[in-house]
Parts: sequence; C-alpha cells; structure tokens
Amino acid sequence: MENFSLYINGVLRTVCVPPQWTLLRVLRETLGLTGAKNGCSSGDCGACRVILDGTAVNACKVPIKDAAGHRVETIEGLSRNGQLHPIQQAFIDCGAVQCGFCTPGMVMSAKALLDKTLHLSDDEIREALAPNLCRCTGYYKIEEAVREAARRLEAQDRAQCQLGLPITEAQVAELEAHITDIDYDVAAQREREVRHDVMAHIYAYGKAAPSAAGVLHLGATSCYVTDNADLILYRDGLVYLRAQLLTVLNNLAAFAKKYADTPALGYTHYQPAQPVTVGKRAVLWMQDFLADVEELDHVLSALRFLGCRGTTGTEASFMDLFDGNEAKIDEMNRRIAAEFGFSACFPVCGQTYPRKTDSRILGCLSGIAQSAYRMANDIRLLQHDRQLEEPFEADQIGSSAMAYKRNPMRCERICSLSRYMIADAMNAPMTASVQWLERTLDDSANRRIAMPEGFLCIDAVLRLCQNVTAGLHVNEAIVDRTLREYLPFLATEDLMMEAVKRGGDRQQLHEVIRRHSMAATKRMKEGLPCDLLDRLAGDPVFGLSRSELEQLMEPRLYIGRCPQQVRKFLDACTPLLRQAQAADGDIRI
Repeated sequence: MENFSLYINGVLRTVCVPPQWTLLRVLRETLGLTGAKNGCSSGDCGACRVILDGTAVNACKVPIKDAAGHRVETIEGLSRNGQLHPIQQAFIDCGAVQCGFCTPGMVMSAKALLDKTLHLSDDEIREALAPNLCRCTGYYKIEEAVREAARRLEAQDRAQCQLGLPITEAQVAELEAHITDIDYDVAAQREREVRHDVMAHIYAYGKAAPSAAGVLHLGATSCYVTDNADLILYRDGLVYLRAQLLTVLNNLAAFAKKYADTPALGYTHYQPAQPVTVGKRAVLWMQDFLADVEELDHVLSALRFLGCRGTTGTEASFMDLFDGNEAKIDEMNRRIAAEFGFSACFPVCGQTYPRKTDSRILGCLSGIAQSAYRMANDIRLLQHDRQLEEPFEADQIGSSAMAYKRNPMRCERICSLSRYMIADAMNAPMTASVQWLERTLDDSANRRIAMPEGFLCIDAVLRLCQNVTAGLHVNEAIVDRTLREYLPFLATEDLMMEAVKRGGDRQQLHEVIRRHSMAATKRMKEGLPCDLLDRLAGDPVFGLSRSELEQLMEPRLYIGRCPQQVRKFLDACTPLLRQAQAADGDIRI
C-alpha cells in the first residue's frame, strides 16, 4: 500500500492503495466516484473517461502513480449547488443520454473539448468523441448535444460573464486571443508615468485588446491580481518542494537500511555515550524531515484563494454589479478559485489575503531548514574524525593552502543557508502582526523579498541535501575503531555483572572498576592506548581473564533495539517514500 495525493474536482485527496491500481479503480472503490464506468478495462470504450490536467483520458489505463500530483475532473464535479453543468443539461435536453452507461464518458470528452474552444466544426466534435463507444449505436443526438452545449457556454462565457455581467462574448474572445502577446514595454513605460504596476499592465492589456479595455479589472483591486498570483506561486512552490523533500528522505532511507546494524559510538553532550548504529542516526534525521512533510501537507490542505473581494474585502462593488445577488457573488468566487485549482476562497478577507498565510508558509520552510541544519551539523561533527564524510570528487580541492584537507563544505553551506532561512521566516510574523485594519502597504516590499527568497533558499538547501545524502560515505573501520576505544568503559556495567555471577562482591567490583578506569583515562590523556581490559584482567579481585573480557567486547551487544527501530521506522515510511521523484521533478498540481 502507498499514499498518493491528487486533486479531485479541485480538492486535494490522499488515498492509500496498492501502486498497481488504476485511477479508475481508485475513483470507484476508494473515493466512491462511480460516474466513470468500467466498460472494457482496456481503454477501448471510453466509458471511464475523465479529464486529467485538461486532457480527456481513459481512467482504466492511467496508473494511480501517474495521476499523483495532478488535477482530475470527473462527472461528479460538474454540477454545482444542485445545478447541472450546461453540458449535462444539453445532453438531457437533446435526448443524448440513451441507456446512460457511456454518457459520463461522453460528457467528459465533450467538456475537455469545450474547455479549449467553443467554436467547433462537426468533424472536430466527431474526432473528440471517437474514443467513446456508444452501446446504443446512436451518435447523432450526442453530437447535437455537444453543439448545443457549445452554444450555451458561448452565451454564458466565463466567471463574471457567465453570471450576467454586461461583458460580450467578443470582448472575452479578444482577451483570450491576446494573453500571450501583450507589449510589456508599453507596460513599463506606463508604470514610469503612473507609478502603479497593476494599472500599468491593465493599460497594456487594454491596448492589446481594445474592445475589452473598458471591462478589465471590473470591480477588482490590485490585490485581486497580485495576491491571487502569489497564492498560485506559493501553492506550486510547496508542491515542488515536497517532491524535493521526498527525494532526500528516499536517499536517507537507503542509507539507513544499509547501516541499520552498524554499531557506532553514541554521544551525549558530544561526549562518548552508549553505542547506537549509523542507520539509527539516519532515521533520526528522517523523522525530522517527515515532520516537515506533514507540516507542508497541512499548509497545502489549508491554503485558500483570495478570489475577487473588492477594495476592502466587502464585495460592495459586486453587490452593485450583481444587483445585490449574493449567490452570484459566491458562485463567481467559487468559479475563480476552481479555475486555478483551489477548492475554496478564504471565508473573509480585507483587501489582501490573510498575512498569517505567509507566516504559516515561511514557518514550514523554516522547519525544513531546521531539519537540514541538524543533519548537516551532525555530519560535520562526525567528519571531524572521518567516521562520516560528505561526497568528495576525485579532483576536488579542499583547501588552497592545505592540500590534504577534505572539508565538509557542502554541509557547511547547508547550515549557512538554513540559518538564513530561519532568520528570513521572522519577516512573515512581523508583517502579519502589523496589518493596519484592512491593509497597509508596508508589507509589500518586505514580502516581495522574503517570500521568494525563502522558496529559493530552501530549494538550494534541499538540492544540497540530496547531493550529500546520495553520496554520504561511512568509514566503517574508523567507526569501529572509535567505538572500540571507548567500549571497555561503556561495557563496565556488563563486566561487573559477569564478575558478580562468578562470585564477586558488587560494591568491591565497582570500586575496582572505578580505580582502574581513572588510571586508564589518565593514560589516554597522555596519548597512550586504553589499557582498561588489561588492568581488569590482571586484578585478581575481578576474576575474569583477558580472553573472557574480550568476548564481552562485541559492539552489537550494546546497541539495544537500534536495528529493529530502524527497520520498523522504514517499514512505516515505505508508502510515502515511494512517492519520491527526481531531484528536479516537475511541478505538478
């Protein structure tokens, strides 16, 4: 079983299913969305047709892993507030439903087509419906229904136009035709004149689409453009960083599995302590990063769209435009949010979206930085005596003066950037705390730096983490030697218990160990090897030979449940880890 997250009808859903399951099976058996039918299971009939990222596909042929992170529309998502979608209604009115089995697939093929254009030839309609087989063999009414749906949608157009505002089809068509050919030099010149970025771009857009210039930005404020755009960028950025995080976790999981049983000297206060394993340390790092994934998922699930709320968030301008019809205002904002892949808008806003959102986002990024810093710093400490080493290329130079050096420069860079991120995250709460009433502009310049720099910084940190964790090197001989140097001290309680079993006095033995330990430690401070075992073997009170003491010097006797803890932890993480993508994985929403 694995966890897969995807957007179903605008809502982020996470399912835990076998990776071999198809999207169709997940929709029907896990999510209860039975509109898509299982007609052939081979992709021949089209009864299971859904829309994946704007393209109609056969859900029976799409592995769930390929749908993870993508947007899926099903027949269930078309109707809103008890109202059928115009395409659905057109199928009913034209008598195109027939037996009904293949109808959902037909409707979704039609919607994918009509989402792209409303001006269709008969051949284009037939081509779009070709993957759908009708069991009743009657296609005429189906084609007519698509034509009728196109007429109805064209009469409504999008968002505001659909809801009855005085915006013509021609105006919308002109705006759509000039989305990509706006003259930004005109915008730049205009901004120098009016000192307002949004109005400058509206002016330039109006020059490209002159018939629609008079309805651009109708009832809106600048934050409708800037804040909604920011929310889209942040959402996409978080999805991207999630994939980066999973790659780090996947690397660490492989490392932890390999070294789950490798004993290593433990440290508390950076002083020798009870042994652990190399793999156990890796899962401690993983646990921190997993908490970051959980927090990131929470932030994503709670993220809302601003929508179009007017100058102070009261929607007063839209009360005028829609003659006081509040339902139309709500529907407009629902449609705007859905168009950009958001499940809902914030319930209430001032002029901007709540700046607590920025605090939550940068706090999440700061958490990732904290985890990365902790891991990288641990590696730096362990590289001091070569127990662990970050990757080092064959021709890499560690120092311009000291040619022998192999410095942990990548881990140092992780720590440096992470410290910057932790500090950067403080900008958001300070900004959120000083929002004057409905808004103040003193947040703008700060956010424009703090937010993008936070994302860029964590991207760099995670890429460095991927590099380090993919090539982390363990010098097992040094790890073993370091542990064995201190093992006689760490094993003294076990040695004492064994001597008691042989008839020794516990209190007397404790004093013998204390005295010999102090002497051995003094010798080590003089640069000489530890001779504690020799001292104990030579003491008649202790009653154990050198060979008997050596038998108790097996490091694995002192690592407790470390190997079991590692394996149990990795087993629990397996479903999530299988979602790991390439380090430069695509942004998928």
